[in-house]
Amino acid sequence: MERFDKTWREAFNQPEFDKEKWNSPSSSLFDKIEEEVAKDEQPKGFWFTVLGITLLVAALILLVIILSSSSESVKKTNTLDSTSSIVENTYNTQSNTNQLVDNIETTPSKPFVESDPEVKTSLYNIKEINTKTLVVQTIQETSHNRRNQENTSNKNDLFISENSNIPDFTPISWNEKLAPSPTIDFRTIQSHKIIPSVTLKETSSFQKKTSPIYIGLFSQYVLWDDILNPNYQSALQDADFYSSETKAFNFSLDIEKPLSNRISIFSAISYERISIESGHNSTLFYSSDSMGSLSNTFDLDMASPYGFMQSEILLTRNASSTINENIDLGLSTQHEISNLDLNLGLRLKLIQHNRSSIRLSTALGLNYLVKIENTFKNCLVGNSDLVYDQGSIISDQQNLNRVYLSTYLGVEYNYQINTLNALTFRTSWKEGLGSIYSEDSFSTKTRRVYFGIGLIRKIGL
Repeated sequence: MERFDKTWREAFNQPEFDKEKWNSPSSSLFDKIEEEVAKDEQPKGFWFTVLGITLLVAALILLVIILSSSSESVKKTNTLDSTSSIVENTYNTQSNTNQLVDNIETTPSKPFVESDPEVKTSLYNIKEINTKTLVVQTIQETSHNRRNQENTSNKNDLFISENSNIPDFTPISWNEKLAPSPTIDFRTIQSHKIIPSVTLKETSSFQKKTSPIYIGLFSQYVLWDDILNPNYQSALQDADFYSSETKAFNFSLDIEKPLSNRISIFSAISYERISIESGHNSTLFYSSDSMGSLSNTFDLDMASPYGFMQSEILLTRNASSTINENIDLGLSTQHEISNLDLNLGLRLKLIQHNRSSIRLSTALGLNYLVKIENTFKNCLVGNSDLVYDQGSIISDQQNLNRVYLSTYLGVEYNYQINTLNALTFRTSWKEGLGSIYSEDSFSTKTRRVYFGIGLIRKIGL
């Protein structure tokens, strides 16, 4: 074993080993290797790109073919439903056909007219151009085929077999107007089932939809309160001025237009008639020495929430009494007010549940004081020797503002009775921005609270 190892070591350690020719490659070897490596390094992605583009073009062509075929099938399906009505209406209304087809003569006893000894008109192929114009083309067949048809069908009726193929009625496109229309063979008409009449309703998907309008009628209970400014209250405080809180009724007409599912714009006009009582204390100096009679008339200034008035009262003195002193009087007046309101505002739907909804309303109102009627009501005399006989208002208020603005805020509950009608319960609050009365530093504004019920009706689509 040691000798074997020594032999291998001596063989590979010879100094002449590196000089052998078989161990030295030729100079052209590396050139050939570089050429082969260069060939392998040529780009191969080009062919993959060409292949991908080819597949993409093929897929697009296939997609266009599929879409065009499906479009044609949809057109055939849409026109197939109207075929029965077109054929029957053409057959039964020969007088209308005469107006569309020139040089065609028909008789009421026969549905087909002989125009040639060997050729007869069997039916009219009607096609629709631009959904309005009808082009009528006669379809010819020989008299021999006509005789075969007469043996199997009634001349006066038009029948279609259940097994027969319904012809393809397709609309004429713009490039088909100059080309001859294809003929239709009706020689297979042999059944005894009459084509039912179908009414084709013309609709448009571009028809504009309009939102509905809601009209409401309301009756409301009104609490009317007059708000005197501090200067006016201070001036009347010593006279124990009072003004009653009024209860009245209001009638309103509402018109509402939805802007969206939750917001709508509305306008309301309302009329109300209010009765208010006001009064205060006053002092009158009475002197029996200067009075020429027992009954005397006195002119007095009277205050009201809407300004000052002039009144006249008649007092009668006891004949046996002598009076020379200030007499306390308690004066009261009744005011009848007719008022007209015009409001414009928005409504917001807060809650919607089944048929019930709660809405919030806000508006700006224009108030018009139609008229105010003042009636002297009573006079309480603070002396038992004087008796009040009668009184009247001789001059009304002079500084009324007939037109003024107000704000409106309301909440209402709606219950939908059906698709057209709804019942509404409403409570609202209205306060004047302007004064109903103003004079120097004195002024009065109004405040109203409403409780109402009404019926709303839907008008339109």
